[in-house]
Amino acid sequence: MTLRALGLILSIVSLSAFACEKQPPAADPDVAEQKIRDMVKQWNASLVAHDDSSIAELYAPDARLLPPYEGQVIGPTAIREYFAALWPLKANLVFTTIGIKVAESGELAVEEGNWAITIPGMVDTVTDGGKYLVTWVRKGDDWKVYQDIWNSSKPPQGMMPDTTHATDSATMP
Repeated sequence: MTLRALGLILSIVSLSAFACEKQPPAADPDVAEQKIRDMVKQWNASLVAHDDSSIAELYAPDARLLPPYEGQVIGPTAIREYFAALWPLKANLVFTTIGIKVAESGELAVEEGNWAITIPGMVDTVTDGGKYLVTWVRKGDDWKVYQDIWNSSKPPQGMMPDTTHATDSATMP
């Protein structure tokens, strides 16, 4: 047997072993959805408790918060600081999940929902609300937020909303 033939055989054996390596099973979509819904409940409880550390733990190490009219907020430490800035305002923020779609691979899920915030003021109370999308990524048996983006349903001050494409759908396709 030549050295070249031996090398080829070893390469094939190595590739076969790599291909047969046990891959983690895909997440059961129903189990994954329930786990994410439970985490959103935990998120809402952490908001009420002003527990920005627990909120930051929901995010992946390379997570991105994509707030409107602001730059990206990257990583759990910066995201924790972002949420901590709400506490002096006595803000009441609530997330309501509309739907969750788990990818066939079981590695990603997209959550669609609505949010509402109330901030008491010295003269007037500020209220706002809108839509959000959260991309969840599976890390072993856990799910972590990878991307979090939202926008207001209210038009910026001085602008009229374009309602020509508006729908009243409350479910994900």
